[in-house]
Amino acid sequence: MKKIRVSNKDARFAVNGQREFKGSHTFAEIDESGAYKVYSYGYHFPIYAFVNGKWYANKDKYSVSTSKHQSQLRPEGNLILVSTQEIKDLKNKKVKHLDQDAKPEKPAEPVKVKCDGCDEEVSEDDLQYCEWSGKRICNGCAEVDRERPSVLVKYEDGAKEVVKFGEYDAWTEDGDSAPDWFKDVYEARTYVRSDAWRGHYETKFKGLETIVDGWVTGYPDDSQKPEKKAIEFHEYLNKGGKIPVTLYWLFEPTSNVFSTASEILCRTEDKEELIAWLNSNGFTVEDLQSAFN
Repeated sequence: MKKIRVSNKDARFAVNGQREFKGSHTFAEIDESGAYKVYSYGYHFPIYAFVNGKWYANKDKYSVSTSKHQSQLRPEGNLILVSTQEIKDLKNKKVKHLDQDAKPEKPAEPVKVKCDGCDEEVSEDDLQYCEWSGKRICNGCAEVDRERPSVLVKYEDGAKEVVKFGEYDAWTEDGDSAPDWFKDVYEARTYVRSDAWRGHYETKFKGLETIVDGWVTGYPDDSQKPEKKAIEFHEYLNKGGKIPVTLYWLFEPTSNVFSTASEILCRTEDKEELIAWLNSNGFTVEDLQSAFN
């Protein structure tokens, strides 16, 4: 049966119908025993299985994005909770006529493949394919990539779109593949070390210019008026406030868990218009820059 392509938010109908499909970092297949299984990111983490007329659900947790997949793809009906290994081992019952004198086949040795991230050799079943970069990475590299991603928020015409991205993968808040606009502006993401233990991420974009950038640490209070002004502008945008051009707000993790690198950008041709609007609407570039210092 040919797999259908479907977005994660619309894939539940395929799960309920036991259809093989490919979503964004999710897929479903019918194995050699006839068991139907749904996976998040790779064969290492099946999240649902329909076996012998019953639905089974993986009770284990893996990551925030996998938990979202579990919510989006949850089948209708009662679920039997099992562990990751238990759901991997589930098979449909099949009657076989075996030669009683025949020796059982020796299980095949797992195929070892090198991870594109850390170069470690792991079982092929434990590799995850990243649609964004085209690389196959191990569970450890995938966990690092997804637990502390950079976040780019696009504000346009009172609406916002969010893309999270690591070194190997990029995804929307719904867990779908990164949209075309992100592909058009993204260039590269690197980790810059300040010493042996500390550092931060830096992302380069095509066709975008920085308006203000720096660091955000802690929370604003009455004595931190520049920080409060930046918070007010952020809230204005998130509540649907309109600006005359498309604005991008970048947040990047650092080695200091209490500090986040922050940067406001726009297209090169929109820079003068955006600065003029900010200065005339109570969000001066000087105030915003002070908040990031």
